[in-house]
Amino acid sequence: MRTAIIENETKAQRLLSDIINTYCTELEVIGIAPTVNDGRRLITEHKPDLLFLDIQLDDGDGFDLLDILDQQELKVIFTTAYDSYAIKAFKYEAIDYLLKPITPKEVMKAVEKVKRMKESQVSFQQLKALLQNKTTDTLRVSTAESISLIKISDIIRIEGDGAYSTIHLADGESEMVSRSIGQLENEINQSSFLRVHTSHLINQSYLRKYIKEDGGYALMKDGVKLPVSRRKKDIIQTILY
Repeated sequence: MRTAIIENETKAQRLLSDIINTYCTELEVIGIAPTVNDGRRLITEHKPDLLFLDIQLDDGDGFDLLDILDQQELKVIFTTAYDSYAIKAFKYEAIDYLLKPITPKEVMKAVEKVKRMKESQVSFQQLKALLQNKTTDTLRVSTAESISLIKISDIIRIEGDGAYSTIHLADGESEMVSRSIGQLENEINQSSFLRVHTSHLINQSYLRKYIKEDGGYALMKDGVKLPVSRRKKDIIQTILY
């Protein structure tokens, strides 16, 4: 984690930097600043992930710096000789509040809090991405024997029979599920799928041709012929032309 130290006392700067370099090797100190103005420039230019922030600075206090920056992604650990600011510090969503003289153990514990927070955020983002992927690219299928994810682009067609449907796949496999064809149509919700008949939902990518004879039917790339309702014949022909 890219780390900045905002501290106006030289000894305190050196101590904190030494602790980080010795005990918190996952942190990289990218700069040290003694004032609010220098701190603002440092943070704006180098964009650290973590900030060790003293409260009493030469040209103001640490809260002034946070008010100027207004960076929600910046993790803050306060370092100060005064315990009277603790409540205010946590109103600024501080990760921790360390009282001087600071010890390596205290710094390490505070850094662990930051790491756990970052890991939680990563896990949440991964879960979010997975859920988005499920709703847009895959279809969750549950049978008596298994639960699986089917890639929507691998679906050739779906055949409905009341409360049940059979999903036919490009590899020749099929899955029967206890969901109506209407439910599956709503779940897939992609423009490449067309309900050509009450009982048939097709993936247009696998439509080979429309045969006008025998009342008209759709010929799929797997060789299956499907009836086309009167209202959908013009749409099918438009797709192919």
